[in-house]
Amino acid sequence: NLKVLSFENNLLEELPDEIGDLKHLKELFLANNLLEELPEEIVNLKHLTLLDLLNNKILFSDEQKKWLKMLSENGAEIYIDDSLIGDNNG
Repeated sequence: NLKVLSFENNLLEELPDEIGDLKHLKELFLANNLLEELPEEIVNLKHLTLLDLLNNKILFSDEQKKWLKMLSENGAEIYIDDSLIGDNNG
């Protein structure tokens, strides 16, 4: 049961849908990549205590925004660029 996954500084442009299969994952480090979106399956990672998405250009779906809020309410440390999580209303 993988608990920590680090893909920082790898110029990743996408993640496989199977990331959502890592249901026991506690820490996910994806900072400093080229990610513009995350697979919808990522919302299956409900036990994360740390999520680092800094320095990417991710546009979150509504479901992913709800997931991020749920993680935060459960005490997870979440690192994202603030401008990317706000409303898309300009």
